[in-house]
Amino acid sequence: MLLPQFRLHGVYLAVLVGALAPQLSSAQTATASEASAITVAAPSVAVGGPGNLGGTGGAADLSGNSSAKAALPENSASSKVGESLAADLAKAAAVKDLGAGETEFQRFVFASTGKPLPLFGHNLFNNPAQYAPVLAAPVPDSYVLGPGDELVVQTFGLVDVAERLVIDRDGRVSIPKVGPLVLAGLPVAQAEKALTAHVGKVFQNFTLSLSMGRIRSLEVFVVGQARKPGKHVVSGLSTLVNALFETGGPNANGSLRQLQLRRGGKTIANVDLYQFLAKGDLSADVRLQSGDVIVIPPAGARAALLGTLNAPAIYELKAGDSIQSVLELSGGLPALAAPQKAQLERLDAQRNIPRYVEDFALDAQGLQRPLQAGDVLTVFQISPQIDSVVTLQGHVAAPMRYNFKPGMKVSDLLSDPRLLITGDYWQQLNAGNNPGKLPVVNFDYATIKRLNPATLRTELLTFNLGQAIAQQPAANLTLQSGDIVTVYSSADVALPVEKRLQQVTLEGEVNTPGTYQLLPGETLPQLIRRAGGLTPNAFLYAATFTRESTRLKQQENLDKALRRAEADLSNQSSNLLQNQNAKDQMAVQAQVELQRQQMERLRNLKASGRIALEVVPQAQQLPGIKLENGDRISIPTSPDFVGVQGEVLAENAFMHRPGDTVASYLERAGVTRDADLDNLMLVRANGSVESASMQSGLLGWASDFKNRQVFPGDMVFVPAKVDRRTGYTRFIEGAKDWTSIFYQFGLGAAAIKTLNNAN
Repeated sequence: MLLPQFRLHGVYLAVLVGALAPQLSSAQTATASEASAITVAAPSVAVGGPGNLGGTGGAADLSGNSSAKAALPENSASSKVGESLAADLAKAAAVKDLGAGETEFQRFVFASTGKPLPLFGHNLFNNPAQYAPVLAAPVPDSYVLGPGDELVVQTFGLVDVAERLVIDRDGRVSIPKVGPLVLAGLPVAQAEKALTAHVGKVFQNFTLSLSMGRIRSLEVFVVGQARKPGKHVVSGLSTLVNALFETGGPNANGSLRQLQLRRGGKTIANVDLYQFLAKGDLSADVRLQSGDVIVIPPAGARAALLGTLNAPAIYELKAGDSIQSVLELSGGLPALAAPQKAQLERLDAQRNIPRYVEDFALDAQGLQRPLQAGDVLTVFQISPQIDSVVTLQGHVAAPMRYNFKPGMKVSDLLSDPRLLITGDYWQQLNAGNNPGKLPVVNFDYATIKRLNPATLRTELLTFNLGQAIAQQPAANLTLQSGDIVTVYSSADVALPVEKRLQQVTLEGEVNTPGTYQLLPGETLPQLIRRAGGLTPNAFLYAATFTRESTRLKQQENLDKALRRAEADLSNQSSNLLQNQNAKDQMAVQAQVELQRQQMERLRNLKASGRIALEVVPQAQQLPGIKLENGDRISIPTSPDFVGVQGEVLAENAFMHRPGDTVASYLERAGVTRDADLDNLMLVRANGSVESASMQSGLLGWASDFKNRQVFPGDMVFVPAKVDRRTGYTRFIEGAKDWTSIFYQFGLGAAAIKTLNNAN
């Protein structure tokens, strides 16, 4: 005989007699009724819709509490078959959590709106432990005693007794020297009086105290559209709501609004969980008793509410539910919802096209519209447009929205030039910084951005800000609601030189050093005359002139040169190591390492922004260079020293003696063995640099560089050798390389000639 084929949410279980026959044939004690128990109990697992294993029969519980298993003899082969089948079903159920599945209506709403919506209230069942009863909580006086409850009885007076009495299955407790007493079915408050009266029949002059010890467990049944249908053991303090959360609650198809508690074949309570979830109303909750049946029927009509709501979700409806009553479950219509328009998508199977849309206002009448099964209500958000405002932004003290009044002009918005001073100015001023470094307001140019309601195009109106503040009619434009007025600064749009706030610093040997505001087109000599001229100690040959724009450009060029040099060094190092034999690789690696160290020192260099004025030592006036904002000019006194740096024995500053040359300072400092005298450099105090390599002859010997005259403030720099081989060594190695090439070429030519002669 073939067992039926079961369909479990896409998982098909085909149980064949071929797989079970060996076990059935070997079971000599298996009766016909036992075999029928196998074939009947198994199909009952698949009764019911998705998420309802077991239906109302409760034949199998996938959590492991299987009544079908209990119905079979423990030692029979059919019992083993039933256990195997139950295990297979449990594995199949693990493929998908039926309680977490989506409903057909959820998929419909997602296909229609593109937004996934949860079932209202079902997320609260994801963590059942949060709603389990507290076992250590005080037992209420209304708690009804039953078999398994433990009572702690204490008496004081002529009789001192401390006993723990457990109510037996007949509902009685046995009191020593007094006798049994039936307490099952009595509330705790009445049980204490009954005990006092019963003990008083034997003893007198005592006081009796009753408290609860261990609370009994209850066996209840959860059937219908439940996540975990079947028999469950719950605490004796559990109520209907507690038990629902403990047992997993309804599945996706289960109702939250029509829950039933049946006791002794009668309906004891009907509970609407929406009242509890939305309002905390537990007035319909009932304390459970052993044997109670919690029935979770299929969900009723459902409607989807989405858009600008406090809790967009799919709601279960009751007869007569209106839009307002459903919205009240999540706090009503939010403030950002637009009451002027809502959209309702409705189903009507009697129409040629069942789906249609209605638009209406969410006024008092619209909120009273009843909802139907399959409705999809969309609530829109209010428009972000702000009425009766103009916006001021840009280089102003308070960029914000301002109230618009009919006839309002630019001068009403900017009535005082001080409104153009930003907070950064005052912050820097309060911190002791120079606020002049802040951007300058462009008084000649400002804009009004306006949306044309007829063409829906943005228009840009320009006006003279200074004239508008002065209330000159041509520039003082009339504003409209929604206008955006923008004030610009020199950081936004570059101003002409004449209108920029330009400051330069003049320091050193001038009569009045300080920071000066530049006049349009002013040159360096003009600024020095304005500062009172030079002092008698001014040494113009060593004057330094730095400019910020030059510094930025120098740093950019320096970074590019470093990156290019690093790439060249890497390529050269690779080529040298590949083209050298093992004997010379040590020297090559040392040379490469030295070059890398020099590159690391160059990487730490920072551009100074100095511009070489190239002034001769006897100059009496600086060049007529035009000044820029941020320039700094420093004029020192005549120094008495000359510096010598690099590969010398004594890096030092030596006293300047008129007529001394580079050679004399090298002699005084002493050069090292690693000094590269062919690449000497002379750094002049006026910012220029002279190099011996630029003055060398054809064969590399320096001509007259060592005889150059050195002036005060100059510095002689002696670099280190990169290639430490002597000239003779380099010549011999080159000759050996060329000899090898000629030799190989000669062998090749001889071989070719021999082959030609052989032919």
